[in-house]
Amino acid sequence: MEFDTNQVNIFVVRTDDSPESAQKVNDIFLRLEQLRIKHLNPVETVNFKVYTPYAEGIKSDLYDIEIVPYNDMGVDPKDDGENFRKLDLLGNPDYAEHKMLIIDIDTMPRELAQESIFKSVPHIGETSTDHHGVDELDAATRDMIKEKNLPYIRISSDWMNDNAPTDDVIMFMGGTGHKVYAEYYTNGNPDNLTLGAFITKNWKGVVLNMVPGIFSTYFVGDEERNTSINDAWASDVVERYFPKYYEGYGGDENDKYIYFGHEYKTLNFQVKWVKLDESKGISRQYDLYAKCWFL
Repeated sequence: MEFDTNQVNIFVVRTDDSPESAQKVNDIFLRLEQLRIKHLNPVETVNFKVYTPYAEGIKSDLYDIEIVPYNDMGVDPKDDGENFRKLDLLGNPDYAEHKMLIIDIDTMPRELAQESIFKSVPHIGETSTDHHGVDELDAATRDMIKEKNLPYIRISSDWMNDNAPTDDVIMFMGGTGHKVYAEYYTNGNPDNLTLGAFITKNWKGVVLNMVPGIFSTYFVGDEERNTSINDAWASDVVERYFPKYYEGYGGDENDKYIYFGHEYKTLNFQVKWVKLDESKGISRQYDLYAKCWFL
């Protein structure tokens, strides 16, 4: 049986019916349209989808978004947080052999995020070094991947927290994450892991590293906190990983993490995905820097 292998499904999970969450969904897909994500790769068809029971406010016609209702066999997140609904998509067999990308509703793609989308993960059992991290696997691991036809997952990490896995962006081949979904559906999360840690622990295959520093956080309405990150960026990213892993095309590897009031520099070009943290209680809609450079 042959499967359609040229589909890329980009999902956002919306877990409430607030106008703010609808705006966040629309912002993500508008940004992807600005990045021309549907027009860059002639051999892959990109599909926009939202996994949600709440369609109101989503500009599905304008951005050509398919609304996918919650699955009747979906997980019950209980006290773990509604973001655990993303596990339903890991276990969904309807997208077998499709590339899958789940973007957190608070995460925005930036310029050159396109490359990380199209080079997300290899197909099951393949060991192409075109994908970051595969070339760093030893020969025995690559042989095992081929022999056992193992699947990959690539999951975002937080460089500010010793590269701990997060669920800001999750990349995998459809239908390959059923065992992670089944583990949670059957046994829950007794160790109270974050979603990123839970997926990493229970993935039956290969977890690929992300390029260092391509995921980061912007603290909405808190210029002082954002500026204070510059020193950590210099020591934990620049000194540790550059120039080997530098991909900030158009910038300089010695640039600061973030600039305020500069004539042309903003957030470091190494960062391709930025999570907008509104924990200070200020909406991104009232942060001019966020609206200018991320939305």
